[in-house]
Amino acid sequence: MMKALNDNAHPLESLLQQHCPNGVEFKPLGEVIERVRRKVKNLNNVNVYSVSNSQGLILSTDFRDRKLYSEDISNYTLIQKGEFAYNPARLNIGSIAFLTDEVGAVSPMYVVFKIDEKSLNQKFLFYFLKSPTTLRKIVSLTETGARFRFDFKRWEKFPIPLPPLEIQSKIVEILDTFTELEAELEAELEARLKQYHYYRNKLLSHDELENRTAKSRNDSDPTPIVPYVRLGEVCEKVFAGGDLPKEYSKDKKPSGEFLYPIYSNGSDENSLYGFSKTYRIDAEAVTISARGTIGFHTTREAKFTPTVRLITLIPNLNKITNRFLNYALYTTHIEKYGTSAGIPQLTIPMLEKITIPLPPLSVQEEIVELLDKFDTLTNDLTSGIPAEIEARKKQYEYYRERLLSFIAKD
Repeated sequence: MMKALNDNAHPLESLLQQHCPNGVEFKPLGEVIERVRRKVKNLNNVNVYSVSNSQGLILSTDFRDRKLYSEDISNYTLIQKGEFAYNPARLNIGSIAFLTDEVGAVSPMYVVFKIDEKSLNQKFLFYFLKSPTTLRKIVSLTETGARFRFDFKRWEKFPIPLPPLEIQSKIVEILDTFTELEAELEAELEARLKQYHYYRNKLLSHDELENRTAKSRNDSDPTPIVPYVRLGEVCEKVFAGGDLPKEYSKDKKPSGEFLYPIYSNGSDENSLYGFSKTYRIDAEAVTISARGTIGFHTTREAKFTPTVRLITLIPNLNKITNRFLNYALYTTHIEKYGTSAGIPQLTIPMLEKITIPLPPLSVQEEIVELLDKFDTLTNDLTSGIPAEIEARKKQYEYYRERLLSFIAKD
């Protein structure tokens, strides 16, 4: 029977006891699915789909924003509602989905099959095949040293639990609730991000900065209300990253003697390369990716090491705060400054000439306080909507693993 989820009896526990008290029947998946080989031939106005491991079956015209199929699709496989398609060379990363539209076409590179609906619920099979435990099992069936490919015949030796359809439907209902909640949170986050970007642009606009500055200063001051200055004028140092330290760890958390972060030119969490025993920068700073994720910038706390392709700005704190410097860079569209010849990249002379607005420190702190609140709500994984999304993902993953775990029938 299925493992208990907690100390309180789960609704599925009683269903399992009622329908399969001695365990769940397992069968080779190949016994309850059938390969589909029908061709499009002369059918007109058939949508062509591609299989995405994250978005399922999507229109090929929407896949990577470009057309990926031939003008002649007569040899493509005709797929109907509820039938599955997968990429045999990418099944190991979850490239499988079923069609929710009435009819479509997929490239001959995909394998299409239909299920025995008397034994299987489509969504149940989908959740089962996309689970990490199943994907690891799929990988394990590949010959050692061979390039991954999961042909249809392999399903003949692939066991799958077949609890009664009532139980499969209940599992789908529970997992759907989690995925729908996550989708709602993602939509809310997207709306908040749009609101945040609008608000950030407004607060950093010339008129807004001048209005706030005028209220904070003596009207007899002869200097421009909000001057625009070059980065080189407000930074104590601007320099490129260097080689990796001699001793470092690629772990994503500090441990033992490796306490100081190493940052690369990746974006967000991908920028953390590892940790070292030493550090190169002993001041709060802003880093900017000079290659690859060109223009990505963020604040860094003191005591870190930047690698090559990462430029570090150390602000003159008598003129500009570190966080305002980072926010002000959003007004520059810095990613457009990359050199056009060859591989796009930013250079130090190029960055030093970029101009940003420079209101008084009191106005900078006021702007930063307002923007930090929005930034936390939309980007902080420890609080706000991102933290709630992360919590829901973990909850979903926990329940998916437990709901899809069965003891085989004797």
